[in-house]
Parts: sequence; C-alpha cells; structure tokens
Amino acid sequence: MFVRQFRLDSFLLRKRAELRPASHCPLIFLLIRIVARCRFILIAMQYIKYILLSLLLGAASLSHLAGQNIWRGMSIVGGGALGEQDRRLFYYLFIEKLLERELPKKDYDLALYLNKKIIRYGPFQLDAGIGYAESNTLFGRPFSHIELNGPHTYEIRFIKRYTINKLILPISGKVYIGKFYLQFSAIPAICFRKSAMNIYAEKRVTRWQFNWNSLELNPGLGFQFSDRVQAVVSYRWRYFNEVDKVKWFSLTFYGHYNDEFLQQKVDTYNPFKMWLTVGYKWKK
Repeated sequence: MFVRQFRLDSFLLRKRAELRPASHCPLIFLLIRIVARCRFILIAMQYIKYILLSLLLGAASLSHLAGQNIWRGMSIVGGGALGEQDRRLFYYLFIEKLLERELPKKDYDLALYLNKKIIRYGPFQLDAGIGYAESNTLFGRPFSHIELNGPHTYEIRFIKRYTINKLILPISGKVYIGKFYLQFSAIPAICFRKSAMNIYAEKRVTRWQFNWNSLELNPGLGFQFSDRVQAVVSYRWRYFNEVDKVKWFSLTFYGHYNDEFLQQKVDTYNPFKMWLTVGYKWKK
C-alpha cells in the first residue's frame, strides 16, 4: 500500500509542476504572486504578534524581579543559529529514495529576548531572560498529519518546513577577561505552537499546545564592542529534546511500533549547531 502511495505522490508532484501558470498568462501569474506575497505578510504578522507577547511577558516578570530599576542592566538580545539536520529515518520503507531526493541543508533557529543582569561580582556575571524563539526544520521527512490536528489520511505527507514556536527562559554565566568573556548558557524552551507545511499541497497544519520542548547547553565566546553592544558566538554542547511525535510515528517505525526509542520521553541526539547573538544594553 505504501509503495503505491509513494508512486501516487510522485505523480501528483509532476502534475503540479505541469499546472504552473504558462508564460503566455502573465496576468494570472502576477495575481498568484500577489496572493503569495500577501500570505507571507500575514504569516510574518503572526510571528510579530508572538514576539511582542513574549516581550511583554518578559518585561512584566523582570519588572517584578528588579523593582523600579527595570532598565538598569537590561538588554535586548537577538540572534540566529544554523545547524546540521536530523536525518534519522529509522525504519522508514523508502530511506534511500528520500535521502537521494533530499540533499543536506541547514536547519535554522531565530530568537529575540529580554536579558537582565542579576548578579555582578568581580569578573563574574549572572544573567536571566525571557523571550521568543523558533526552530525551523527543512528536511522533507514524512510527518504525522493527525498529530498536528490534521484530518486522517492515507496520503503520505512530507515536510516542506516544520516550525516550532517557543517561549525561552535563558540563563547565562559570564566571566570577563578584558573586552572578551567566556559564557555558558542554559536555554530551556516551552513549546506553544507547532506547524508543518506540506511539500506537495503547500498547506500548513497547526497545533497549539503548551509543554516542555527542549533544553540547550551552550558554551561560547563573547566580545564587548562598547558599554552597550556585545556579541557572542556559541555552539550547542548538549541537547535534551522531547521525543517529537510529529516526526516519530508509525511510518518512521514501520514494523517496530514498540521500539525502545518511542517509549522514552527525552531524545539526546545532538546535531551540530552554532549560534550568533547580539545584545544591546539600555542602561549600564
């Protein structure tokens, strides 16, 4: 059944390419591009809403922590990360065909959060923060449509983009050596939304939830460009992630539905990932 469905999916993909607007229909092509651009803007506005919500929560929490001196030692930090893909497929029936089709790419993360200096003692400083982050997976693996509140279907759905939106609570220790400093960060993350774009139909399915998602331990090296601006390059040393049922389900464990991996709660597989973050301090 899965072999027939795999061939059917390939056939639909070819037909979709054949139905693209022809060059002699520029008006139709232009209308499609305008609709696609409007859709992108709406999605971007949704992300801005998540970011603002996280920052408001952060301001409220840190205001309670710092009393009237909320802006003293407060920074806004933004950053991004590039990482190797998790290309594990376990017992999926068509591993070779999928890996041949899906050339290695980089997955990426984005983050924006408020950071507050808690303690400064000599060269040592302890910071805590709260904010928004998202991880984006581009590996076109099969995914569980039902797990994202999609309807039951016998069609195999493949990921075009899988996004996890998160509330993060970073804690970092720093040791200053002149303008340089060593940093070690722990970044716990709570997932509040998961969504996947289907590689064929390009239709997004979404699930809202609120649960622990991951913990990253990241050592890094920072440089203080001025009293207000600093940047850090770090890498993910250890990674503790939930066993994600969107990716790990019956198709990826075909014939091994009681596999030990599916029984555990935490996945410690850790593909290499590098972070670059830049912070701006409002008051010294």
